[in-house]
Amino acid sequence: MNVVVKNPSAIRADVIVSAIRASDSPQVQNKLLLVIAALASLSPELVLHSVMPIFTFMGAHTIRQDDEFSGHVVEQTIICVVPALANAAQYGKIDEIEFLLASFVSAFLHVPRHRRVRLFTTLARTLGGDLSIHLILFLCGQQYVNAYMKHRMGDCSALVDFATVFLQAFSANEELDAAIKFLDLWKHIPEVPVEKDSQEFKELSSRVIFGPSIVTMTKSELYNWRKGLVSFIRHALTDAKSGSDIPKLRLKVASLILEDKNTDILLNSFSSLITYLLDVIETSTKHHEDAEILKKFHKLLSDVLGLLPIQYYSKSVNDILNAPSTSVETMKSLISLTAAKFNLEHTENAYAHE
Repeated sequence: MNVVVKNPSAIRADVIVSAIRASDSPQVQNKLLLVIAALASLSPELVLHSVMPIFTFMGAHTIRQDDEFSGHVVEQTIICVVPALANAAQYGKIDEIEFLLASFVSAFLHVPRHRRVRLFTTLARTLGGDLSIHLILFLCGQQYVNAYMKHRMGDCSALVDFATVFLQAFSANEELDAAIKFLDLWKHIPEVPVEKDSQEFKELSSRVIFGPSIVTMTKSELYNWRKGLVSFIRHALTDAKSGSDIPKLRLKVASLILEDKNTDILLNSFSSLITYLLDVIETSTKHHEDAEILKKFHKLLSDVLGLLPIQYYSKSVNDILNAPSTSVETMKSLISLTAAKFNLEHTENAYAHE
């Protein structure tokens, strides 16, 4: 409910934010955050310029609390304040979105485990999935890589478990589109350290999503980032399994096809992701990408194709094999994948015999 505030300068959201930051009492902090949420619900413009300090504070304090009232405060603040930010993002102001999400994800391991999925799902739904799902996954992927490099396998498992459950809250199309946007960010990670005076340095250092460390990484560190992020998105998409050990995303896809709900849109999303993966593989092969990273991309492609029912899988593979741009190596890989998939299909599946 937006209302016209006759004298907005008389309402000082920045003073309330200063009071929140100055207080040592979680109870006072929470009540003042609810005041901010109430102001935002009246007129988003009143708090727009104070959004960053609000969420920086919440990322450092409120979302780490494990009581019901703090959880309620966080949810209400997100629901009321974030729309103003999402609206600004529609006009190209994506930096604020990245900053907000980075503030929250940086505190991920300090957020009570049972609150993580609801917190980030609320955040993503309020911002809009197209603006946020891939960014949340990419930021979590960075934490996954960092934890892996420090041999903190428990943290790695926690991040993958979160990502798989988090994605279950969204449609199959949203999952596939998020994967494409995730990989689009991945393509910006350089293979070698960037020169300080280069345009690439300026572009990378200006993007909050990559963090300040990317422009100071060694070749080895960049390699680990590139490799680890591909592993993370593959696990996020396919590790959630049903009781019969079938990927839940595959069940979502099969259900939509059987019910004939937006099948064309779904298959277009698949086509876009498969084409994107092939493009990355082709480009990486031409640039002599590391064999380990290429292997991970082929595995990801295999898993994505495996999400399709056999008849749609066959059509997708046939289209790829007939495309003039497909390399011999990709053809060999697809033929091998297809043989394995058909061997695994039930012998009574008529499509497997065609």
